[in-house]
Amino acid sequence: MLSSHQFHGDETFGVPRDTLWRFLTDLRNVPSYVPNLQEVQFPAPDTVTGKLVTGFSFLRGTLDLAIQITGRCEPSSAQMTITSRGVGSRAIITGAMELPEVGAGPTLLRWQAVAQLEGLLGAVSKGLIEGAARKLIADTFQTVRKHLAGV
Repeated sequence: MLSSHQFHGDETFGVPRDTLWRFLTDLRNVPSYVPNLQEVQFPAPDTVTGKLVTGFSFLRGTLDLAIQITGRCEPSSAQMTITSRGVGSRAIITGAMELPEVGAGPTLLRWQAVAQLEGLLGAVSKGLIEGAARKLIADTFQTVRKHLAGV
């Protein structure tokens, strides 16, 4: 079974635009804001892989995770692909971020993502997937903010 989900939003951060761009495009930072990521490796400059321990609905276990930066334009935008595979499921998420120049004040991050879910994940209800994804996204941005506060 296949399902598709779209997400987007705006976030603000209290750091300069170039600081935020560098933090989000340096994949060595991913383990600091992706919870339960284990066995992290960096097989290429724009790729991070690992094992993600999940506890989503009836799908519990470990997913093979790969994140790859597929495009970048410093300090204004970047694109990435996130792929995960587990027993009976696969997800491909394509995402993009834009950091428009807004002058003084907080840095604005505009982001969007499309998730293609297959197998057992594709069979999960849209409401459950989107609710869990929104919580994960909010938690991730909050963790990024905490890490950037120490920069």
